[in-house]
Amino acid sequence: MGLSTAVTASFALMLLIGAMASLLTLSSEVRSGLLELSEKMRSDGCQARSAVLEVKWINGSEVGAGLRLHSGCGLKLRDLASSDLYAYYWTLSGARGFSRLRPDQDWRVLEVRGPAGLELLNPSTPGAWEGVLDPGEEAVMLARLPGEFDAGRGAVLVLVTPDGDRVVGGG
Repeated sequence: MGLSTAVTASFALMLLIGAMASLLTLSSEVRSGLLELSEKMRSDGCQARSAVLEVKWINGSEVGAGLRLHSGCGLKLRDLASSDLYAYYWTLSGARGFSRLRPDQDWRVLEVRGPAGLELLNPSTPGAWEGVLDPGEEAVMLARLPGEFDAGRGAVLVLVTPDGDRVVGGG
């Protein structure tokens, strides 16, 4: 009985050592794979955003604008709701005007359009500031400027996102 117990114990010990060696090898392979994945994500990650803001039309004190995202990560509409929109314009008296426009009060996104006019990738709900503006898509915006705004002389809009992106457009 003593010899068979010793043989069984030595087999169990060899199995345990083999299992531990396999775990260590697997652990280093997993760690190596995670490091490769992390490096790939860092190099393939989002590039700097490139966008254009264009004043499309002016009707009285209302200004229609389009924010087209060309490249980089998508822009969440809820981040747009936290963005600052500034307007530089001429007043009816000929003075320079400046306004900081507040989301939902002074400006809002009317719709998000894709390249063919429809947004198919991940449809947005602009009224609830839900969804993502992806590269190639355009957010159609409506801004209301103060009553002394001289619509005949145009306006310049500056959008600053929470990430620090700045887009300037006029018309």
